[in-house]
Order: sequence, then structure tokens, then C-alpha cells
Amino acid sequence: MFPRLTPAVRSILLINVVVFFASSILGLDDALASFAALAPLSSKDFFPSQFITYMFLHGNLRHLFGNMLMLFFFGSWVEQVWGAQRFLIFYLICGLGAGVLYASINYVEYQGMRQEYESVRNHPTPSGILGFVGEYGDPSYGQDYQILNQYDEHPEDPIAERNAILLMDNWFSARKNYGRMLGASGAVFGVLLALGMLFPNHTVMLIIPPIPVKIKYLVGFLGIAEYFAILRATPGDNVAHNAHLAGMLIAFLLIRFGNFGGNR
Repeated sequence: MFPRLTPAVRSILLINVVVFFASSILGLDDALASFAALAPLSSKDFFPSQFITYMFLHGNLRHLFGNMLMLFFFGSWVEQVWGAQRFLIFYLICGLGAGVLYASINYVEYQGMRQEYESVRNHPTPSGILGFVGEYGDPSYGQDYQILNQYDEHPEDPIAERNAILLMDNWFSARKNYGRMLGASGAVFGVLLALGMLFPNHTVMLIIPPIPVKIKYLVGFLGIAEYFAILRATPGDNVAHNAHLAGMLIAFLLIRFGNFGGNR
């Protein structure tokens, strides 16, 4: 059974869809992302307004469809309990909080990476460069592996050392700008957590696999899945798992200690 499309959810869906297709048709994807997506706090491209604007941008059609589908099914239920204004405030706070926590975590991680980079750069060794690339890059790449292996076997060779340092410089430069975020996922995961707290024992039918499951188990499974996704994250993983959990955390705090726990 499909939920009734409620006013606030309808407005959020419309804004996200219009922004996505308008920017795609007009060829403004990159330009829009450059000032509206959430840039790293250490970047010159960061603006505080991005804590709000990032949640109305999406990287591709699949990204947009997944978030809006979850918002339609789960958000409409929550809005029917709280009303449009209360739901919209909750949604924006979850998205804002998810952005702040995500950017803060990225900033702390960047500072640690920068200190390690400078230490290894000033005193390069095979083990130091291999450790840095192993943590922040991907030493399994064929060319990277050959460069690192050459330096490890011939640490006294200045050319091998120069190539290894250059490889580390490239990975540091790539990771320095890593962390720009866009998408409604943080806010949507907050809505999902709200639904789990409001209707924990309500049963929903999954699409794949087509089995009934209580909402509290669905929410718990997704939260655990995001946590383990953070633990096994690889350099090629461009999903903001931290933001998903941050949105759920903000939602929990709002419902547990704020004015979002009861019915209208």
C-alpha cells in the first residue's frame, strides 16, 4: 500500500527533481556543485550555506531516485504524524546536522593525514611511503605497486625515491580535496530513524527480497550496514556513510530529547 503524498514531502521531492534535471539540461552540474555542494572545511571553496544547499543536489539519477524513493515511502508516514511544518524542520535539522558532523570528521581526518604526510615527506623511507599510500591511496594499482616495489628494493636509488615521493604527493593532493558531499541521504536516514522510533513494530514489505519485516529491524540493519561500510571503506568508495549515521544520530537526539517524540 502506497502512502499518501504529503505537502512537505511533495515540496522536497519537487525541489530535488527540478534542481537535478534543470542543472543537467542546462549543463550546470559542475558549476552548481562548485558552490552548493558541501566542500571540506579546509577548502577555499567552503561556504557555511553549503550545510543546507548540499542536500538538494545529487550526483546522478540513481542517487536521486534512491533518496527520493525512501523519502516518499517513509517521510510521508512521519509527516502525517507531525504535520508539514514540524516534519520540514526535522528534515532540515537532520540534513544540517549530518553535514556538520560529516565535515567535522573529515576535517579531523585531514589534519591527521596532513601531519603524517609532512612527516614522511621530510624523512622519506620505503616503509613510511608504503604505509601512507596503503592508508590513503591504493597500492594495489599496477603502476603504483611497481613504483613502491622499486623503491622498496632499491631505497638508495634517487630516481626510485623521487618516483615514490611523487606518487605520495599525488595521493595526498587527491585526498586533500576529497570529501565534497552532496545528496539528501543524511536527512533521509534521519527520517528513516524517526519512522523506526515512532512505529517500531509496524511491518513493511520489502521489494528485494519480497518479505515482511518490522521497521525497527529494517532501521537497525541499515544502521549496522552503514557502520561496517565505514570500517571497510576503500579509496574508491564515494558514499558518505558517516553522513548517513550522523543523520540517524541527529534524529535520535531530536526525538529522544527534543520536541519530536509525540503525535500531533
